[in-house]
Formats: sequence, C-alpha cells, structure tokens
Amino acid sequence: ISPLMARLARDPRLLGLVSALYGEPAHLFKDKLIFKPPGAKGYDLHQDFIGWKDFPRTFLTAAVAIDPCATGNGATEVFPGYHRRGYLSPEDGDYHNVPAGAVDETTGVVLELEPGDVALFGCFVPHRSDANRSGGWRRLLYVSYNAASDGGDRRDAHY
Repeated sequence: ISPLMARLARDPRLLGLVSALYGEPAHLFKDKLIFKPPGAKGYDLHQDFIGWKDFPRTFLTAAVAIDPCATGNGATEVFPGYHRRGYLSPEDGDYHNVPAGAVDETTGVVLELEPGDVALFGCFVPHRSDANRSGGWRRLLYVSYNAASDGGDRRDAHY
C-alpha cells in the first residue's frame, strides 16, 4: 500500500468509526486497490469471509471511492440482511461463490458512490459487481478491519 493509502487506512476518523461499530478498538487487517478499467469484467456473488482457521469473523470492509461508482461502471452491489445467516458456503478454507438460490437477487443495492464516499459492509454480506461498461475507470480502495477481541493486530500475519 502506498504511503498515502496507508495514512488513509489508519486515519483516526475511519478507525474511530469502525471502532464505534465494534464497541472496541479496530485493527487494520488488509487493504487492496481495485482497478476496474473500461471493459473489465465484474465479480461473481461472494462473501469476503474465508473459512481459514484464524480468519476474523468481525472482519469488515470500508470501500473508499476514488472514482465515481455507479451501475454502468461496475459498482459494488450488496445484499442486505443476509449477513445474519453467517457464511453461506462451506467453511473449508477455500474461496466460494455464494451458492445459487441462497440470495434473492432482486434485493441488491448498488453502492453508488462519489470520490471520497465510504461504504462499510461486513465479511458476511453477499456482494458482487458487474462489468465496467463505461468509458472511464472505476477505482476503489478496500480497507478491512477486525475487532481487537478477534485477534488484535493480524495484518502482518495475514500477509
């Protein structure tokens, strides 16, 4: 992660918000930049949790928009409420798409964001994105955290 993005990931306003949601200190878990140029395909319906032995169940992601995000450029689409069901796939340590029929796909909410907007969602929220059918880029910084009580600082161990 670049020095600029590292500062953003550890910004007290963002850490404070996530800590308030947890009711305890938050720790940076992982980070990634998603570059979606014109014509790039989307991501299938999935959850971010992976059933690894020590993967934090409190893992949540702050999606920080660098470019505008909308339906036409492959914005993230989330499916609210399904997080209450936990992980919808086998907890075997492998990546899985959400099984067909596990989610009512008509209930999706597209995260339409402007640069600087932040959307938060937990690791059990099913989500996907469509292809970028626009003529411009769609870039997002995904910064993920876990609660202090769920392993504390795990970033180095994760990477």
